Amino acid sequence: MSRLLPTIARSLLGLLFLVFGLNGFLNFLPMPPHRAAPASSSGRWRPAATCSR
Repeated sequence: MSRLLPTIARSLLGLLFLVFGLNGFLNFLPMPPHRAAPASSSGRWRPAATCSR
């Protein structure tokens, strides 16, 4: 059993990387739409970041 466990873990991890790596090219797992950030969150720090010296 102790020799079989690392092989199973390595195979499952490899399968996980294969599936999610191929998803970057084939897009078979759809991403949810992005939510827009509230205008107030970026409106507060952007003037300070651009005007600071």
